[in-house]
Amino acid sequence: MPLNDKLILTRCLRLSRRLGVVLLVAMASVLAMQDAFAQQNLFNVPVPAVAAEDKIFFQQQLNVGSVGSSNTTLDYGLGNNFEIGLNVFNVPLYPAVVPLMPGDAARNGVLINMQKVFEPSDSWEIGIGMQEGVSATTSSQKTEYMGFEWAVIEYDTRHDRGRYLAGVYLGNRMYAGSGNGVGWMLGCEYPLIPEKVHLLADWIGGTNQISVAVIGAVVEFPRHWQLSAGAQLPSPGSHNAYGLVFELTRTASNKSRGRGFSDFSRGTN
Repeated sequence: MPLNDKLILTRCLRLSRRLGVVLLVAMASVLAMQDAFAQQNLFNVPVPAVAAEDKIFFQQQLNVGSVGSSNTTLDYGLGNNFEIGLNVFNVPLYPAVVPLMPGDAARNGVLINMQKVFEPSDSWEIGIGMQEGVSATTSSQKTEYMGFEWAVIEYDTRHDRGRYLAGVYLGNRMYAGSGNGVGWMLGCEYPLIPEKVHLLADWIGGTNQISVAVIGAVVEFPRHWQLSAGAQLPSPGSHNAYGLVFELTRTASNKSRGRGFSDFSRGTN
């Protein structure tokens, strides 16, 4: 096995063992909980839900593999199904195991995000949002505009049979990397132990750097905290790596519904 593959596998196995212990403790804790489950996000696909008025949503996402990155999101509910916030996007955690080609990867940066949600019925919701900002300046790269816009529609079965969503996105090269700039998104959440442990899966289609699928689960903790973990799979045709995704979330939704992107997660990776 090549040295780079061994390094990636070793990192993933170590994190998987630690995650297993955390999830076992978390599952034991949540089985005794009586609070309602209020999943606030999928891994990377934006979901049509916003922070309650005057409430703050927080999410920290870590992506681990041949490339390690951090995404931090803070959002503030303005009321009337509208929110605005800040993303610290794609911050490197460690040097890439396989060096990236210049100009072929999404940049790290700081962005303002906002989303407006429409509710045509109890089961259907539509979200339209954007993240706009600038990339970080380095010794070899100047600051440039970064942008990601989306529209998603969600169907909630409301009978413990899950919720499902689909959408489209537009991202420039500084945000999404090389590849397609327009694409589609899919996602779902299904209760394994209703209001305690839920299965999550999402997929950003395309061939750019954010084109990945993530399959995992989320566990609910007291005081609206959640821990999510999943396996990252490259979208067909992309050159993305396999990896692991971890999220710590403090929810602040208007109701027991989801939201996300990792804003891809609330941000993407």
